[in-house]
Amino acid sequence: MIGKFRLRRWQRSERGIAAVEAALVAPVLLFAGLAVIDGAYLMLTIHKIESGLSAGAAYLSRSPAPASVESFGRNVAVKGNPAGTGDPIVKDWSTDDVTVTIQSVANTGGEDGGDTVLRGGDAIYVVRMQTRYEYDGLGLLKLVGLGDLELSGFHEERAFGAR
Repeated sequence: MIGKFRLRRWQRSERGIAAVEAALVAPVLLFAGLAVIDGAYLMLTIHKIESGLSAGAAYLSRSPAPASVESFGRNVAVKGNPAGTGDPIVKDWSTDDVTVTIQSVANTGGEDGGDTVLRGGDAIYVVRMQTRYEYDGLGLLKLVGLGDLELSGFHEERAFGAR
Protein backbone atom coordinates (compact mmCIF):
# COMPACT_ATOMS: atom_id res chain seq x y z
CA MET A 1 0.00 0.00 0.00
CA ILE A 2 2.78 2.39 0.84
CA GLY A 3 4.40 1.72 -2.57
CA LYS A 4 1.19 2.61 -4.44
CA PHE A 5 0.85 5.85 -2.53
CA ARG A 6 4.40 6.96 -3.42
CA LEU A 7 3.90 6.06 -7.08
CA ARG A 8 0.73 8.13 -7.33
CA ARG A 9 2.50 11.03 -5.70
CA TRP A 10 5.13 10.98 -8.47
CA GLN A 11 2.45 10.72 -11.18
CA ARG A 12 0.84 13.93 -10.00
CA SER A 13 4.09 15.79 -9.47
CA GLU A 14 5.05 18.33 -12.14
CA ARG A 15 8.47 19.07 -10.74
CA GLY A 16 11.16 18.83 -13.44
CA ILE A 17 8.74 18.97 -16.37
CA ALA A 18 10.25 22.29 -17.49
CA ALA A 19 13.70 20.70 -17.62
CA VAL A 20 12.41 17.85 -19.76
CA GLU A 21 10.65 20.26 -22.12
CA ALA A 22 13.79 22.39 -22.38
CA ALA A 23 15.89 19.33 -23.16
CA LEU A 24 13.53 18.43 -26.00
CA VAL A 25 13.14 21.93 -27.49
CA ALA A 26 16.68 23.31 -27.04
CA PRO A 27 18.32 21.34 -29.89
CA VAL A 28 15.60 22.39 -32.33
CA LEU A 29 15.90 26.04 -31.33
CA LEU A 30 19.69 25.88 -31.51
CA PHE A 31 19.59 24.41 -35.01
CA ALA A 32 17.03 27.02 -36.13
CA GLY A 33 19.20 29.82 -34.72
CA LEU A 34 22.28 28.52 -36.49
CA ALA A 35 20.29 28.20 -39.73
CA VAL A 36 19.30 31.87 -39.46
CA ILE A 37 22.92 32.86 -38.87
CA ASP A 38 24.06 30.73 -41.83
CA GLY A 39 21.39 32.30 -44.05
CA ALA A 40 22.51 35.79 -43.03
CA TYR A 41 26.14 34.86 -43.75
CA LEU A 42 25.08 33.53 -47.16
CA MET A 43 23.32 36.80 -48.01
CA LEU A 44 26.35 38.80 -46.83
CA THR A 45 28.66 36.68 -49.01
CA ILE A 46 26.43 37.20 -52.05
CA HIS A 47 26.38 40.95 -51.40
CA LYS A 48 30.18 41.11 -51.09
CA ILE A 49 30.71 39.17 -54.31
CA GLU A 50 28.23 41.33 -56.24
CA SER A 51 29.79 44.52 -54.86
CA GLY A 52 33.28 43.31 -55.75
CA LEU A 53 32.28 42.44 -59.31
CA SER A 54 30.59 45.82 -59.68
CA ALA A 55 33.67 47.68 -58.42
CA GLY A 56 36.02 45.67 -60.65
CA ALA A 57 33.88 46.22 -63.76
CA ALA A 58 33.60 49.94 -62.96
CA TYR A 59 37.39 50.15 -62.63
CA LEU A 60 37.91 48.48 -66.01
CA SER A 61 35.15 50.44 -67.76
CA ARG A 62 36.91 53.73 -67.04
CA SER A 63 40.28 52.59 -68.33
CA PRO A 64 41.40 53.68 -71.82
CA ALA A 65 42.55 50.09 -72.49
CA PRO A 66 40.59 47.68 -70.27
CA ALA A 67 42.25 44.57 -71.73
CA SER A 68 45.67 45.74 -70.59
CA VAL A 69 44.60 46.18 -66.95
CA GLU A 70 42.42 43.09 -66.48
CA SER A 71 44.53 41.87 -63.58
CA PHE A 72 44.02 45.19 -61.78
CA GLY A 73 40.26 44.88 -62.29
CA ARG A 74 40.31 41.37 -60.83
CA ASN A 75 42.28 42.66 -57.86
CA VAL A 76 39.72 45.42 -57.28
CA ALA A 77 36.91 42.85 -57.39
CA VAL A 78 38.51 40.33 -55.05
CA LYS A 79 40.71 42.40 -52.73
CA GLY A 80 39.26 45.88 -53.04
CA ASN A 81 42.36 47.58 -54.46
CA PRO A 82 44.27 47.51 -57.79
CA ALA A 83 47.52 46.37 -56.16
CA GLY A 84 45.90 43.20 -54.86
CA THR A 85 47.22 43.62 -51.34
CA GLY A 86 45.41 42.47 -48.24
CA ASP A 87 42.88 39.74 -47.66
CA PRO A 88 40.09 38.93 -50.11
CA ILE A 89 36.71 40.46 -49.30
CA VAL A 90 35.26 36.92 -49.24
CA LYS A 91 37.13 34.02 -47.62
CA ASP A 92 38.85 31.72 -50.15
CA TRP A 93 37.85 33.87 -53.16
CA SER A 94 40.75 34.45 -55.53
CA THR A 95 41.43 36.39 -58.69
CA ASP A 96 41.62 33.07 -60.56
CA ASP A 97 37.89 32.64 -59.88
CA VAL A 98 37.03 35.84 -61.77
CA THR A 99 36.81 35.99 -65.55
CA VAL A 100 36.77 39.19 -67.58
CA THR A 101 35.23 39.54 -71.02
CA ILE A 102 35.40 42.71 -73.10
CA GLN A 103 32.94 42.60 -75.95
CA SER A 104 32.35 44.94 -78.84
CA VAL A 105 28.65 45.57 -79.48
CA ALA A 106 27.21 47.25 -82.58
CA ASN A 107 25.83 50.68 -81.79
CA THR A 108 23.16 50.74 -84.48
CA GLY A 109 19.44 50.27 -84.66
CA GLY A 110 18.10 53.60 -83.58
CA GLU A 111 14.50 54.59 -84.14
CA ASP A 112 15.04 55.29 -87.85
CA GLY A 113 17.02 52.04 -88.30
CA GLY A 114 20.47 53.46 -88.95
CA ASP A 115 21.39 55.97 -86.29
CA THR A 116 23.55 55.09 -83.34
CA VAL A 117 21.66 54.30 -80.17
CA LEU A 118 24.24 55.58 -77.69
CA ARG A 119 26.82 58.32 -77.89
CA GLY A 120 30.04 57.11 -79.39
CA GLY A 121 31.13 55.39 -82.55
CA ASP A 122 29.63 52.53 -84.47
CA ALA A 123 30.68 50.10 -81.72
CA ILE A 124 30.58 50.29 -77.96
CA TYR A 125 32.49 48.05 -75.57
CA VAL A 126 31.00 46.19 -72.63
CA VAL A 127 33.08 44.87 -69.74
CA ARG A 128 31.68 41.72 -68.12
CA MET A 129 33.09 40.26 -64.91
CA GLN A 130 31.80 36.94 -63.68
CA THR A 131 32.68 34.42 -61.01
CA ARG A 132 31.77 31.14 -59.36
CA TYR A 133 32.33 30.58 -55.64
CA GLU A 134 31.96 27.46 -53.50
CA TYR A 135 30.04 28.51 -50.37
CA ASP A 136 30.85 26.61 -47.19
CA GLY A 137 29.22 28.78 -44.54
CA LEU A 138 28.68 27.03 -41.21
CA GLY A 139 28.28 23.64 -42.87
CA LEU A 140 24.58 23.27 -42.11
CA LEU A 141 23.77 22.56 -45.76
CA LYS A 142 26.12 19.56 -45.75
CA LEU A 143 24.75 18.47 -42.38
CA VAL A 144 21.20 18.18 -43.72
CA GLY A 145 22.43 16.50 -46.91
CA LEU A 146 22.01 19.34 -49.40
CA GLY A 147 25.67 19.21 -50.43
CA ASP A 148 27.79 22.07 -51.71
CA LEU A 149 26.33 25.39 -52.74
CA GLU A 150 27.94 27.19 -55.67
CA LEU A 151 27.32 30.91 -55.96
CA SER A 152 27.70 32.58 -59.32
CA GLY A 153 27.38 36.17 -60.35
CA PHE A 154 28.26 38.68 -63.01
CA HIS A 155 28.27 42.40 -63.66
CA GLU A 156 28.31 44.22 -67.00
CA GLU A 157 29.22 47.82 -67.58
CA ARG A 158 29.80 49.93 -70.65
CA ALA A 159 33.46 50.77 -71.15
CA PHE A 160 33.64 54.55 -71.54
CA GLY A 161 37.36 54.86 -72.14
CA ALA A 162 37.86 51.88 -74.46
CA ARG A 163 38.77 52.41 -78.07
